[in-house]
Amino acid sequence: MLLPNKTVSYKESVISRFPVVLKFMSEKQNSISVTQMYQNLKDEFSSICMFVQTLDCLYALGKINLNSEGELFLC
Repeated sequence: MLLPNKTVSYKESVISRFPVVLKFMSEKQNSISVTQMYQNLKDEFSSICMFVQTLDCLYALGKINLNSEGELFLC
């Protein structure tokens, strides 16, 4: 996981991607599959690994969750 430090700038860190995902989800106003979200936001991420790490952190922080169909939604 890329966190800001002496060698990793804030812009290169996972934390800088939080607002991108949260803004996208707030505009959708409903649940969305992980695949659909990645297709819409892939230009914002350097790799799929960074995307998954961002979702992982937001889930751990209680900002997003998964429903029974495997779709993401805001908490």
